[in-house]
Amino acid sequence: MSALQVIDSHFHAWDLQRQSLAWLEAEKKLSVLRRDFSIAQLIDEYQGVADVELKGLVHIEADTTDAKIEDSMVLETMARTPELIGAVTRKVLSRHIDVDDRFVGVREVLHNDDIPRGRCLEDSFLDGLSVLAETGQVFEAVMREHELKDLWKACSQVPQAVVVVNHCGNVTAYDQQYESAIKNLASLPNVYCKVSGLSVKNLHLNKKVLQLLEAEFSRKRLLYASNWPVMNLYSSFQENLDLLRDHFEEDPDVFANNAKRVYKLKG
Repeated sequence: MSALQVIDSHFHAWDLQRQSLAWLEAEKKLSVLRRDFSIAQLIDEYQGVADVELKGLVHIEADTTDAKIEDSMVLETMARTPELIGAVTRKVLSRHIDVDDRFVGVREVLHNDDIPRGRCLEDSFLDGLSVLAETGQVFEAVMREHELKDLWKACSQVPQAVVVVNHCGNVTAYDQQYESAIKNLASLPNVYCKVSGLSVKNLHLNKKVLQLLEAEFSRKRLLYASNWPVMNLYSSFQENLDLLRDHFEEDPDVFANNAKRVYKLKG
């Protein structure tokens, strides 16, 4: 049996000697993440799985204090690491947004407590989304769960922009509001969703969420994502991979093809 080819569409790496991540100090439970994490470590994780062939990794900004330092580090790593085939930078969206074309996309952090409610409906945000549509770069949507409806409204207004919802919409409970939001987002052909952020301790929730996402987005618009190393808060690397393989089996679209298409990755 051939190995499952995987493109991991969502991971983070940081060096605490060179970078500052204020959110890491916010809660005691995050202590497991208060150390350096490198792309080499993640590559080792994949190489430790005998029936998986890593085809590429996409680095996602980690809400560091200085995004310029992170961008520089990521681009340096990309130049010498063939496994790193894409990266997403952090920017605040506006009509003046200017994104290095070496990045496949942009993430503006929208899930933090200090972000004004309804930010993704502001004119400046919608203007920035239009700019990304013109440059062909993806917008990564990391949202507060109760604002997924706002994201749907924003994506409806800029249908030419490609938007990828992070972490199953940061779902914490399956209710009518979440189900409705996912159905609305999935009705838009420009919206995709990363399958990540699911705790292996809540199998009932996971089953309902995965069934909903597959039914609404179809496997053609779902992307495998590890969310390493943050996933260490709710599962091990192997547990997370097994959870998604159990549901999606060896589906080449979910595990590689969709990421390749969405981010226009080479190879």
